[in-house]
Amino acid sequence: MEIVVAVDVDECLLKWLPSFERYVSLREWKVAQTSSYNLLERFPGQTYATLDRMIDQFHRSYEYERLPEMPHASETLQVLKDEFPHVTFVAVTACGREPKTLQARAWQLRNFPIDRCIAVDIRGSKANAYNQLQPDIVIDDHLDHLTAAASMGMTPIVFDQPWNTSCDFPRILSWKHAGELLKPYFQREANQ
Repeated sequence: MEIVVAVDVDECLLKWLPSFERYVSLREWKVAQTSSYNLLERFPGQTYATLDRMIDQFHRSYEYERLPEMPHASETLQVLKDEFPHVTFVAVTACGREPKTLQARAWQLRNFPIDRCIAVDIRGSKANAYNQLQPDIVIDDHLDHLTAAASMGMTPIVFDQPWNTSCDFPRILSWKHAGELLKPYFQREANQ
């Protein structure tokens, strides 16, 4: 039986936020010290319009193409894929749908055993993508996406970040230890 795992990219597989913060700080934007993922709180004095322009510029930059991986992410997914070949990993990412951005996203994920990538609009809901994909498990750092997945009967797993500490979903603290949480689920499904 195939198991489909939808995995968020930014702040789960790749370090988008620290890279974006570094990018805008070089352009003299103030970066607030906050545990919130809300970009208006992180970048005081900005509007969604200015944020959208800066994100668009960032997504066209060399820095965006070279986003660093989260520690142990690609290795852990590969180990899981090797041990459980019936598992399909699908990246579901809110990076927008601009061709240049999608091309860069494909380059960023080249070392991951990702079977497919679905992109939604920046700040867009992933609910339609989940509804279309029907994953068994959703791994994300954004609680709204996980709550939507749970409401559709999918198993939500939160990737630990400072902005998502107030939830009761199962939690991946790091990719190095993700197998401890995921393997029992994969084994149960494989034996059914």
